[in-house]
Amino acid sequence: MSEQPTEDEHRRRRDLDAIFGDVLPETTSDEREPPKGDDDREEWYRVNRPPHHEG
Repeated sequence: MSEQPTEDEHRRRRDLDAIFGDVLPETTSDEREPPKGDDDREEWYRVNRPPHHEG
């Protein structure tokens, strides 16, 4: 079995995506960069930390 997808495989994938949509992503969440929103949440916790948690 070859590593490179054939033209038929590309066509089949394109047709399936057109009918059903892109159901599964090409990569899993642990393979992707974390979303930018996580930085904002951490910053919010640092800004809103109660005084008794300092130190």
